[in-house]
This record gives sequence, C-alpha cells and structure tokens, in this order.
Amino acid sequence: MLRGHDRGILSLEAAHDRFFEVGEVSQDAVRRAITESWRRSQAYGVDIDDLRPPYNCDIDVESRLLRSAQPVLDRLEQELSGVSMSVILTDANAWVIARRTGDRLLDRKLDRIQLAPGFSYAEQHVGTNGIGSAIEAGRAFHVFGSEHFSGSLRNFSCSGAPIRNPLTGQLIGIIDVTCKSPDATPLMSALVQEAARDIEQRLLDLAGESERVLLNEFLAAHHRKGKAIVTISNDVVISNAAAAQMLDPSDHVLLREKVAELTSSGHDAVGHATLNRGHDVTLRCRPIFFSSERAGAVLEISHKTDIRKSKLQARPTLPQLGLKGSSPVFRNVCSEVEEHCWQRSWVLITGEPGVGKLALAQAAHRCCFPAARLVVVDAVDLTRSDGDQRRSLGVELGECGTLVFRHVDRLSPAMARELVEIASSVKGQAGGSWGVATANNPGAVDADLMRMFSATVTVPPLRHRADDIAELVPELLRRLAGRDNVTCGAPAMRILQRALWPNNVTELAEALRAALKRRRAGEIAPRDLPESCQAVTHRVLTNWEALERDALVRALNEVDGDKMRAASLLGISRATIYRKIKLYGISA
Repeated sequence: MLRGHDRGILSLEAAHDRFFEVGEVSQDAVRRAITESWRRSQAYGVDIDDLRPPYNCDIDVESRLLRSAQPVLDRLEQELSGVSMSVILTDANAWVIARRTGDRLLDRKLDRIQLAPGFSYAEQHVGTNGIGSAIEAGRAFHVFGSEHFSGSLRNFSCSGAPIRNPLTGQLIGIIDVTCKSPDATPLMSALVQEAARDIEQRLLDLAGESERVLLNEFLAAHHRKGKAIVTISNDVVISNAAAAQMLDPSDHVLLREKVAELTSSGHDAVGHATLNRGHDVTLRCRPIFFSSERAGAVLEISHKTDIRKSKLQARPTLPQLGLKGSSPVFRNVCSEVEEHCWQRSWVLITGEPGVGKLALAQAAHRCCFPAARLVVVDAVDLTRSDGDQRRSLGVELGECGTLVFRHVDRLSPAMARELVEIASSVKGQAGGSWGVATANNPGAVDADLMRMFSATVTVPPLRHRADDIAELVPELLRRLAGRDNVTCGAPAMRILQRALWPNNVTELAEALRAALKRRRAGEIAPRDLPESCQAVTHRVLTNWEALERDALVRALNEVDGDKMRAASLLGISRATIYRKIKLYGISA
C-alpha cells in the first residue's frame, strides 16, 4: 500500500506528464509558482530530456560576492558535514561560482547533472530549479523532485534564496542548498534565507566607508523629502521607487554628466535636464563629501513646468498627422513630435526597428512646413562619403526646412563629431531648420550628439498598441494591392493583433504582402497569412525551430485545425503536437 508521501510524488508526476500533453495542470496537484515556472521553461524551449547547461570558464573568483560569501560557505560546509547536502553560490545570472559538498557520492551526482562551477542553472537553460527560479521570482524558491521541469533533475530537491546588494537592493547572486529528494527537509528554505542575510551583512561590512556615507545620505533625503531621490557616485546609483518609475537606464548616463557639471563648484546647485522619455525635469543637486573628497551627490528630481506643454494646451486643436493609429499612447507621441516641429525644437526619435520613426518625422514636416524641403541623411551613407561631400552636405542642409539624420546610433565617435559640426552650423543659422534624428538604440548615440537635441520621443512598439493594427491593415492593404477589393477577415485580424511583431509595422507590411500572393481578391483568411504570424513565442527561434513551427502551422491549416490528423500527417504523437503547439504559441 502506498504511503501518503509516495502518493503525492505519483500525483505530481502525473500532473507533470499532463502538463506536457495538454498544457493544463490542476492547482491542487501543483503549486502555482511551479506551474508558472513550467510555463516559462516551456516558452524558453527547454528540453525535458536533454539537460545541457552552458559553460563559462571565465568565472570571477575575486568578486566581492564570493569574498563576502566565503566565511558563510565555510560555516555551512562545517555544519552540514556528514549530511548529504551541497551548498552552491551563483551570480545574478545563475552561473555557479562555488560549490561545497561533504558527501562524495552526492558530489559525483551533481557533476553528472553539471551543477558545478562554470555552468549556468538559469531557468532558460535547465528549466524549473531552485537557482534559476529564485532569480525569476525574485524571492526564495524551493523545488522538490518532480517539480523540476527537466527529467534529469527529478531525483533532487533544492532551495535557493536571493542575495541582494544592501546599498542598491539589486539582486547579485543566489545561495542554494541541493540534496537528493529523499533527504529534503522544509528547513532547507530557512537555512538558505538565513545564509543570504549573513552574506548581505558581510557585503555591507566590506563596503567602503564612502559607500556607507552615500547610503546614509540617501536614506536621510528619502525620508525627509518624500520625492524622487537618486544618489550617485562613480560606482553606485541608489534610487527610491519614485525615481525608478521616472528614469530609464539610459538616463543614468545623463544624470552622471549633470552631477559632474552641477557639483564642480562644490556647493548645492540647481539644473535642468530632459529625460529619455522626453520629460523636462529640475535637478536639485547636493554634493556629498568624505574625507574632504567628493564622494558623490544626492539629486532631488521634480518635473519642470514645460513651456512647450503650456503652448500645446493653449492651442485649441492640433492638426492630425495623417498616420494610422488612434491608441492614446501613439496619438500622444504624434502630438509631441508635431509640437516640437512647430517650435523647431530638435528632437531624437527612438524606438524598435520598423515602428515608423522616419514616417512620423515626415508626417510632422508635411503638417507644419508643407512648402519647405525635407532632406533625409542616413548615417550609413554619411560614413561612406568623403570629407568634401560632407562639407557640401552642410551647405545643402542649411537650405532645407527639415533635416532628418537616420540611424545615428550606428555612427562611430569620429563620424558623430563630424555630424555635430555639420548640425551645429545648420542649427545656428537664422530661421533655423527643424532637426530630427532617429535611433533604434538611444544608449549608443554619442553623448555630444545627444546634446544637439532638446528632447527624446520614443515611438511605442506595435505589440503595445495592438488596437492600431485594425486601422493599419486596411491602409497597408490599399497601398500594397493598389486596389480596395482585398480585405482582412475578422479571424485573420485577431491573429495579426495577437502577434508580437518584433520588426513592427515593417514586418506587418511584409506579412500582408505575403498574404496578397495567396489571396488576390476577397477576404484574407488565417490560412493566407504567413506561418510565422500564427505563432507567438517570447524568444528568438533557431532556424530549425522556425522550420518546425512552419511545418506544424501548414499541417494544421491543411486539416482545418484537427490536431490528431495534423499529428498523423507529421508522423508525431498526440502528446508531442500538443507540446509543440504550446511551445510555439500556435493559434489552433
């Protein structure tokens, strides 16, 4: 007769198998956190039968994390002596830094599953486990036996806890205890959480006195002001929740530059800046000194009353740019760019490839300066030109109404400096042209070039404004087909609105172009769309996976979505086709 423990294991294993067959699992059989991790692992494409964590030989054995953790690891190794358990330390990306095991048999077993220094146990590589899942969840995570995603890990149990930088709160590593499943105990979770706290305390003890001063100044300002507060030094950026919501990672570079400028006098100072999202802010900067040297600064950040916004509110109605899309986020971007155009305020337009950055600049130009000339300069062409051509370009640009510099994030530092000279000469002329630059990656734009622009406007990706697709599709079909006798049916439109579109409007247009080759007239149906549109994945597929996905979609379309018949056509089992449909996010 089965004991309750054994029945629980069998129930869990049955739930695991059912998950891979139909993608469903009973919450009574499996904890919600485990189910969520299984789904993430499946989306990552982790193979349940083939455990292959990547290896990196370049492990930093001198890191502050390892130095802080050494005494704690030593203590745990001694306390667990004679117990079949292993203590494992990883960095923030789940790369194993250290492993302590007192049991040689367990040591060999862990080697076989490559849970050893140099290997990564991130969820995206090995699926659900105490290390990678703790990183994903941002909290302590325990995984027992068959709760592991990979079959190779079902004989083990593990419990991991995050280690955070005590100054910034950033996750910097994981401390984990792993054992064979029969040896697992609920105390493992308490053990690793206590170890994580001990390591964090040692990190704080090892921190320099200047960092402690920074932390104390930050805490004092945070409690006193109740506003967006950032403390900055050469090595550390500490921000409260209000500042974190306001700032993008690329804003940190800007703030460092402003701090250097504002603290040069050694006294409190006030300055202004335009953040990556286009918000104008006021910076109240107070330098922090330690041992008579400047250690950093405390910034209080507040929104600045924007003259352009007040003018925008005074204008009763802004002319529409004629671009398709009525979602509030897109219309706000259009209005902001149009206002910059009216004011001839130079602007950097950023966004993912294919979102329509150039189209937005062209539409604003047509709206505000329809009789003026527009010149578009691609950074790639600028790089290929010689010095004389670039000098003549400066003269030509000075005679236009709007000039657009595309792909400025691709410029080398030397070419960026030349562009700054050209743009400065144009910007300084009476009357002035409106200047626009576009970039996929604003963080790669040269700092001197960035100063040429008074604001940054980010065009949202198509997946963040899916409702606009219903307006874009008819317009794109009209342009591509050259006639109005092809429409998009509701089922096909739903598929288009669910797709992720990594290349945005450009990719949507390519998909419709492909559909028009199959449907010359009438209504576009799901089977007319490219196979890539009929699946939603949250990662880049390999060439082989893309071929496999397309074969599945073609087979399902051929049999009108009948999964059993599609599996028969492809020569695979029912469980496999259900798993693959779930893996690739196929609409079936």
